[in-house]
Amino acid sequence: MPNQSDQTQDTLPQQVLYAVYFLALIVLAFGTQINRLGFYLDDWYIVFDQKVLGSGAFHQFFLGDRPLFKYLYQIFVPIFEDSAISWQVFALFMRWVAVFLFYKLVRLLLPKAKLLAFFLTTFFAIYPAFIFHWFAVMFSQVYVLLTIYFISYILMIVSLRSRNGYWLYTLPALVLAFMGIAPIEYFFGLELVRPLLIWKVLSDHAKGESVHPKQVMVYWLPYLLVFLGFGAYRVITTSRYSYQMNLFSELQAAPFNTLLHLMLKVATALYEGLLKVWVQVLDFPRSELAGINLPLFLLSVIGCGILAYLFLFFVLRRNPSQSSDKFPLILAAFGFFAAIVSMIPVVVGGFAINLSFANNRFYLAMSPGLACIMSSALFYFLRTDKQRILVLALLVTSAAATLFVEAHQFALAWQDQKALISQITWRIPQLEPGTALMTDDLYFSQYAYGGTISHPLNLAYAPDLDSSPVPYYLFLTDTPQIKSVGELVSGRNINPRLRAAIFEGSTDHLIAFDYPRGNCLHIIGPEDTPELFETRRDPAAWQAMLSLNNLERIISDPSQTAILPTEYYGLEDRNQWCFYYAKAELAAQQGNWTEVTEWYSKAKIEGFQPSRNEEYRPLLAAYLNTGRLQEAIRLTEAILVERNAGRNALCKTWQLYAFDPDLHLNQGEVELFLYLMRCPEKR
Repeated sequence: MPNQSDQTQDTLPQQVLYAVYFLALIVLAFGTQINRLGFYLDDWYIVFDQKVLGSGAFHQFFLGDRPLFKYLYQIFVPIFEDSAISWQVFALFMRWVAVFLFYKLVRLLLPKAKLLAFFLTTFFAIYPAFIFHWFAVMFSQVYVLLTIYFISYILMIVSLRSRNGYWLYTLPALVLAFMGIAPIEYFFGLELVRPLLIWKVLSDHAKGESVHPKQVMVYWLPYLLVFLGFGAYRVITTSRYSYQMNLFSELQAAPFNTLLHLMLKVATALYEGLLKVWVQVLDFPRSELAGINLPLFLLSVIGCGILAYLFLFFVLRRNPSQSSDKFPLILAAFGFFAAIVSMIPVVVGGFAINLSFANNRFYLAMSPGLACIMSSALFYFLRTDKQRILVLALLVTSAAATLFVEAHQFALAWQDQKALISQITWRIPQLEPGTALMTDDLYFSQYAYGGTISHPLNLAYAPDLDSSPVPYYLFLTDTPQIKSVGELVSGRNINPRLRAAIFEGSTDHLIAFDYPRGNCLHIIGPEDTPELFETRRDPAAWQAMLSLNNLERIISDPSQTAILPTEYYGLEDRNQWCFYYAKAELAAQQGNWTEVTEWYSKAKIEGFQPSRNEEYRPLLAAYLNTGRLQEAIRLTEAILVERNAGRNALCKTWQLYAFDPDLHLNQGEVELFLYLMRCPEKR
């Protein structure tokens, strides 16, 4: 076996210092807002299943998806359970461990290039193309697999340099390689980088002599068998997985177009990951920065830049860079190869890699290769180390700004979740079991879609739930979720799966609601007609929802009302207009018209008022139903309706109540006012 003694590795105090540097960098870039973060997308499935069904439910959760992934969850989920802050801290910790092991791996491969090792690792640590870090439950586990995978590489290198312990290190390296690629295929393509690393280690030992490819093949063969073995298993059992290998069927059907499209995917991924990502911080509209903590933002952004600048200068003073003019080109070629092969599982599955919200997660596997390309560019185009460090510090600053803004968006999405569940519980005191809520879409559904929000909904209305089926479900008609529901017609059973759990309901037991961004939640009522939703993206879906809407599923006066799950969201904020509106709308549904006016009066005293014209409708209905015609007229005139949709909504309220003969309103005056309001004729 080849052997190489290396006196250039770090001492223990140095390793501690370097570990602290990477930890500080990661905390500043990713961790300054973790107290504002919660659960997103599939995180809710995991948290809910652990709480209600127990960790044994993970077998059903990952069945047909990633069956080997369940073992990792069965280790960590019982530890952190449903503590959002614990999961966020664990994600930070595992990212730090993965980053430091990446640094150790680079140092083993490039023992004399300490400054370059820090460049590579710094880029890898806070590469801004990957923004799924804050899906802490899922991606903390992905970091665990990445850590395992890096350890496999480290043990492989140690085995190649060991005199007598080759198999002692190779066997665990093989096991860890399998563990790194099998539970989730993110890092499967990176296995093709392994022979290049073997060649590098053997070349260093050969000291300038050529290394025969057969030599590399001999040492790679055990790992290749693991790689091919799992690849074959994945192909043979592909029907058991929800993620199919679409590329093969596409190649068979249209080989030329498929290859062209494949090359375009690769080029797009590289372009967006190498160039576009560094200016994306400028792409955020000011509206998305509302409520940003400026001092914390400056601490994170400037802190990361200064930390990287000062630390790398500290390293430079003791370790000037030593590399030939050709080395950056070699490193760039290696980086492009690593980045491209890392895309294999993604493109085989028919996915794209870009900076869009859904597809940025695939950049995690590409990050090592992209870090090599970026570092090689700095070393090739900039002639001095001081210039390189300055530019790197500026890029780190840009990355930190991007990451802070992204974390802020996650925090806002968590607040949006809280607001939605709060308003549902204010408006609907309790629900009949087997009820589903429906709307077209939620403005924050990329962070938490209907299936995942069904879990906090169940925790709010059935806090003692301990089995499946679950009693409540929330679905969005304008998302793929509608496929699990089918056609929106009366009399159809609804039995969608929520991973390990299931919901059993019917299209006759639906409640429709509207939740426009920046406005209050509105439960669809009798005054809502299809014309009010003609400008929506799918008016036909709204027409179906209105026809199926069943307000009788609401229990208005229950013995125990639903409450926001405060153990997740914190204390609810009732000091807002939407609380008063929800209570007024509930009172209107019950026909408690005096109570409706009282809620509006209380809101006015507290300084709150409707945010849109439609939110005056309960008060208008109360005036009409209590015979206060002149007040109804004055209210309608004072609103000064400017938008057609708002005017039509008020017209519908007038038409619904003002012609009721039991109210004894002056019909001539009503008809004249509706004419002056340009209300369409009553249908």
